[in-house]
Amino acid sequence: QQNSDRVQVVAPGFYDRDKNNELKLYPAYLSAAMHAGRAAFLSNGESATFNYYNVDALEFEFQPDQINQMLTNGVSCFEFEMGKGQRLVQDITSYSDDTSSSLYSERSVRILADSFNKELRERLEELYVGKKGSRSIVESCKNTVISFLKEKIRLEEILSYKNVMVSKKGKALYVQYEAAPVEPNNYVLITGHFYSETISA
Repeated sequence: QQNSDRVQVVAPGFYDRDKNNELKLYPAYLSAAMHAGRAAFLSNGESATFNYYNVDALEFEFQPDQINQMLTNGVSCFEFEMGKGQRLVQDITSYSDDTSSSLYSERSVRILADSFNKELRERLEELYVGKKGSRSIVESCKNTVISFLKEKIRLEEILSYKNVMVSKKGKALYVQYEAAPVEPNNYVLITGHFYSETISA
């Protein structure tokens, strides 16, 4: 999958039955295509992390240190989970920047951000393009953006927002905002504390 500044790389290939019911090795680019088909049907903000894929076996199984190295380098990979099947370890993209947070590498967050801005742009263009560039229009545009962001909080696509600014310069309205998108839960970390209990009768 590719979109602007990021690509989703998927590994390894997999074994599955062909039309003659014979076991066949399919290359990694078909793993990527299989995952792209799955991702296409996920709702905005939903991740395919730990999703299971109905294939017979993986081309090969990575060791834990290899999986960590691939994830660090933006490769989504599959692993075999005993008794359950083949699953995606983490739904990430190849976007990498030493100064960036995981927000920029999570596929679900990037897709959410793309659709988010597209929807906002369409709404603002419908209401304000072709209108007079007056102070009231600038104020109205800001109120529309705030209303849009509040709606996204209600829909649980973002957690909060701040610093909404709208300005008019020349022939354009400039809109800026900051928002905290929902992030996928990739792990469940458990800490158990045990203690000694006195038993008496």
